[in-house]
Amino acid sequence: MPVERKDFLKYAIRVSEYEGMRIGVFHGAERDRKSTAFPNIGGGSIAQAWSTAVDIKDCPQLDLVLPARHKTVDNEFRRTLAGACRPRALYHAIVEHGHDTRLLRVDRIEAL
Repeated sequence: MPVERKDFLKYAIRVSEYEGMRIGVFHGAERDRKSTAFPNIGGGSIAQAWSTAVDIKDCPQLDLVLPARHKTVDNEFRRTLAGACRPRALYHAIVEHGHDTRLLRVDRIEAL
């Protein structure tokens, strides 16, 4: 019997595709508190107001720690994924949705 799938990114203000994954961007109270969204992978100064969550569809490059497979192996691809969550998804969402967000200089430089 097929299990019903629920899109835990459905409350994201922006969803982008990256290497077989979907990256959802959430902003403060707009985030569904019951979702499994987690704090911004990239970390940094704006992580309290903004966060990302990743829905893995088909991503053979992502290595999982065995045997439990609930954590990812810290490798080059994982670091690339962190970069995709922050500059590519998060900053684009800020620009697209016109939120009044005052970024620190370091964040503005990274966004550019």
